[in-house]
Amino acid sequence: MKLPFINRNRYVVLKAYTFDQRIHDKTPISISSKINKDDACPVHRSPDAFKHTIDSCYGYVGSLKRSATMPAWCELKAVHNNSEVFYEKPNQNFTHYDMVNPNDYNLPANVALTKIHSPWCFECNDKDMHFVFARHILNNTPMIIPTGVISFNYMHGAFIFNAIPAGSDYKIRYKTPLMSLYPLTDLPFHVESHLDADEYRRLHQLALSYPYLKKSGIKERLEKNN
Repeated sequence: MKLPFINRNRYVVLKAYTFDQRIHDKTPISISSKINKDDACPVHRSPDAFKHTIDSCYGYVGSLKRSATMPAWCELKAVHNNSEVFYEKPNQNFTHYDMVNPNDYNLPANVALTKIHSPWCFECNDKDMHFVFARHILNNTPMIIPTGVISFNYMHGAFIFNAIPAGSDYKIRYKTPLMSLYPLTDLPFHVESHLDADEYRRLHQLALSYPYLKKSGIKERLEKNN
């Protein structure tokens, strides 16, 4: 939804940019209450009208109204067969991931930490706005995702960290709601998804502009990003 210019300071507007037509059309970033829950996360509904469900939970409803959803832009299969860790993905797909040294995350020895690169770059009209980046409430996969707080001042990407225990072999369905972005504000929240390869490249390049080696400048980087 386009907002009148005069009212923009009264809203938090999160803009998401991608370079892929299919991703923009089929799995856009949107307000969580607008996603097709049955399509993205199919469930068997009980015909008993008096049975308690999460659909009427205040926290659940509030979560969907106050967050943006990042759906799975393609089908993935996470595998950890003791000797190697990898994701299977469609042949014609750009998705890539990294293996991450857990360090302070302190994972068990038989659990591997991965970082999935999303095909989105983000920008907020309030550069000081922070977002809680967390596993989606409708993500029914075995993914183990740590929660973080991010802003889009200099860091414009959003990476999904997923811990995979040994023996894992599971599928992440296309359009599964993977992550939620919760703005830390009381202002009304709006989300826009754009197909704009130039803007994506500009923001992606800013996110790659690190002047420091490893942890040597992380404090200053956080201060600038915050």
